[in-house]
Amino acid sequence: MFKVSIGAFAAMALAIGIGFTGTAAHATGVCPQIGGLGDNNCNEIITFGADGSISTVVTNSNPYDGSDDTLVGVVNNTNAVIFSIVLSGSNLFGFESDGLQSYDPSLGGTPDDTGYGGKTSSGENTFFAEYSNDTGTVVFGNEGIAPGGTAYFSLEEAPSLNLVVNNVPQNAPEPASMAILGTGLVGLFGWARRRAV
Repeated sequence: MFKVSIGAFAAMALAIGIGFTGTAAHATGVCPQIGGLGDNNCNEIITFGADGSISTVVTNSNPYDGSDDTLVGVVNNTNAVIFSIVLSGSNLFGFESDGLQSYDPSLGGTPDDTGYGGKTSSGENTFFAEYSNDTGTVVFGNEGIAPGGTAYFSLEEAPSLNLVVNNVPQNAPEPASMAILGTGLVGLFGWARRRAV
């Protein structure tokens, strides 16, 4: 009886550990091939890590339009859905008429009215809300970026590490992990109660 309870506890701990690690996503294939970017499709990649970290990397310093625009990829390595992010930087949202949709309209669409919105890996359109020249919110459709998912969009100005991400998604345990935890706790309670009798 004791061995089964310890085994169940070990399985519960292993499942919880797996549930909190999140799904890994790779930076390749995050952005569509556009302009003169070649194999490095994104100019800049923002990665949300499973440990709560945020990293921003310039993968290609040549603007995709050959002038001044940046194609940004987002990778969600957390176990939480990312619905939006707030960005700030000099003139990032000073949109002109040469966004990524001017190269290929299928790369974004309604409700984006700037021509700079893109898509999530699930196919939803990204768009911008509450923006001024230097600060704005990027919205990842109605469903957001799922754990392990990606998205892309474009911004004004050349690629730079001066891009500031002002919010962090909160990691939340998966429902299945919580169910396993609850089952394990009930089992431990039952074992302790039986042992006391």
